[in-house]
Amino acid sequence: MWEHFHQIFVNNLQQQFVSCNECKTLLAFTSTNGTNNLKSHLSSCSKTKIILNDLNQTTVHDFYSSSKTIQIPKKMKLSVTQACAEFSALDGRAFDTMTGYGFQNLAQVLFDAGRSFTNSSIQIEDILPHPTTISRNVGRIYEQSKMQLIQICEKLKSFCVVVGSWTEKFTGINYCGIALRYVDDNFRLLSFILGCYVYDAPSHLATHFRAFVNSKLQEYNLQLNSSKFVVSDNEVKMIDAFRDNCTRIGCSDHYLNKQLQHAFESTEIHLNKNKIESVNCATAQNVFLQVKKIVTNVRRSHRQQQLSMELQIYSKTRFNGAMTMLNIFRKVFYELPLVLTNTKSMENYNLIDKKSLDDICHLLEPFEEVIEALSEDHQPTLHQVIPLRQCLINKCESTEEDSTAVAELKLFLGERKQANCL
Repeated sequence: MWEHFHQIFVNNLQQQFVSCNECKTLLAFTSTNGTNNLKSHLSSCSKTKIILNDLNQTTVHDFYSSSKTIQIPKKMKLSVTQACAEFSALDGRAFDTMTGYGFQNLAQVLFDAGRSFTNSSIQIEDILPHPTTISRNVGRIYEQSKMQLIQICEKLKSFCVVVGSWTEKFTGINYCGIALRYVDDNFRLLSFILGCYVYDAPSHLATHFRAFVNSKLQEYNLQLNSSKFVVSDNEVKMIDAFRDNCTRIGCSDHYLNKQLQHAFESTEIHLNKNKIESVNCATAQNVFLQVKKIVTNVRRSHRQQQLSMELQIYSKTRFNGAMTMLNIFRKVFYELPLVLTNTKSMENYNLIDKKSLDDICHLLEPFEEVIEALSEDHQPTLHQVIPLRQCLINKCESTEEDSTAVAELKLFLGERKQANCL
């Protein structure tokens, strides 16, 4: 048996582990436990089986390679599915928690630990740490990760910094978020969140904002210059703050969201200090306003459980959520009277033309696709901006079949795309 294993030594001290010579699996071993654990592994190790089978007579099956993947027993899959459902219900966790990298990494570590103790009576409570222990390790992991990132940053010759700022509505606290993006030697796009900082500069002047960002970058030994890039929204403060000693690129995603927000919520927009442009999208804005009122009312009154789909409201900082709101509203349009009967919202409902709502949603579909394409986290998207811009310009060309609401939107959005790049 021992020809298939070797003992582990650290600083010439024998450890209570052995390693399989074939698959390199690390197994627990003590003189008190004996070799049962090793025998069990030997019978299940696929590479060891191959070696042992070579000593036996060759069969016809040995001349054919199997294309089958490992089949997980149905009973085991059902057991895991039930455990996941119970985890979501008992601990109040989202269903998609199981798709997250952190959860899958935890599950894999526990799975590997279980394979190392196949013949042990160890309980899961003996492995899982106390919540206090976990909280104490968060700071340590952060400091380790930060030091590793600093070492990476010191070697970067070119990079891009994504900067954003916002104010929390209820507390009035100002925040500044900074992310780092760069392409490594293998042409992979890597992204890191450097921090979400409370903005404590003396004022919101461009000079103070730039100094604040520079101080945070300095913590990672990063410095902006003419060969470095900054992506930000197109607000005046951002344009002024990153006008010098860097190359600023306006965020196409933000610009597109902003134009859609103007189309549905603004009567006029300020192009500059001396020029104001009318929006002229009254018909579409009326439909949008009625939908928003109904959605807000239904969500507050907790009556949407009677609908086949849950109505969604949108965030002003991410206006493409309004497209989701309109699309869901359109799908449950004929279910709403049962919910709105004997309420003031029924008056809003009667003001909505279903055909205009459908036309608006169809017009917005390519805009939503473009926003999703430009929001890609793992691949560069700069090269897509011009062709996607032209695609949206083509979609905004007027036709004789356009309703009034769609014609107004096409005119405004088409002119905005022609006047500015995304």
